[in-house]
Amino acid sequence: MKQILFSILVMIFIITNSCQVKNLCENYQSDNKTFRSSALANSSKSNLAEERAILIAKQKIAESVDNYIKEKYELQTFIADTIYEKRILTARKTVMNNINIICSYRTFRKKMHYAHVAIELSKNDIDEYVNRIIKPKIDTE
Repeated sequence: MKQILFSILVMIFIITNSCQVKNLCENYQSDNKTFRSSALANSSKSNLAEERAILIAKQKIAESVDNYIKEKYELQTFIADTIYEKRILTARKTVMNNINIICSYRTFRKKMHYAHVAIELSKNDIDEYVNRIIKPKIDTE
């Protein structure tokens, strides 16, 4: 009797855990040098699942990266510099293209592909990129 009860409990445990899909890349956290984010997405196509997961992960850290750039590079003057502001806006829009994928798994379950991803964006890389964009172009003629 005990063996039957134990077998039933094990089967219930397996069934309830098999219905859940956990993100295998969720253990990556931001720190003082790097922004990190993870996401899980699914699709009937493997590549589409990964693209969706990357997009979700980018959306998760976009606000933090945007705030970082605003706080660090916003001019603290009374006179508006439209050229500088346009360059900062350009940097804020394009810096997310420089992400690194630090974790990527694909799984297949019940006719669906699941993509597990974690991305990171180094604050040093952000600073280098923004500084390169905001520096005035000097023509050597």
